[in-house]
Amino acid sequence: MTSMDKQRDDALAAALYDRRSEAMAVPYEKVSLGDRDPERGECHKNVDARNELHPDDHVVRGWLYENQAMSGTANFHAHSVNRPGFAGGQFV
Repeated sequence: MTSMDKQRDDALAAALYDRRSEAMAVPYEKVSLGDRDPERGECHKNVDARNELHPDDHVVRGWLYENQAMSGTANFHAHSVNRPGFAGGQFV
């Protein structure tokens, strides 16, 4: 990682940390992808596969915030979820 990459990553982490009050809780919901189960650790691929089965859903890309209070750190993980296209749809 170059110093430029580190500066960019540090700036992104700071911006995400500052915006954590805007975060939404997305409860876990077990879903299927037609004839198979989602793959653990493959949220982007799983969301894309679900969207092929449910084209009216909305793919939402964002970040999963992990507060590591005991160590005084915070982690952000790229994450994807689906939001059903019907009115009042919950994220899955």
